[in-house]
Amino acid sequence: MPKRLREAGRIARLAKSAMRAQRLDVRQSVRLGLSLAAALLDKLFQHPLPAISWSL
Repeated sequence: MPKRLREAGRIARLAKSAMRAQRLDVRQSVRLGLSLAAALLDKLFQHPLPAISWSL
């Protein structure tokens, strides 16, 4: 399993347990879920190569 996928799974499990520990209302849960999803997607799809320099 790729390292980023393992790390994303770990983050998701931690967030899920944190959400259980705190009693959030529906609006807070949705907001937290959306920001978590955005953070996971950002982490998973980071470009592994440095930016290409177009200067000659």
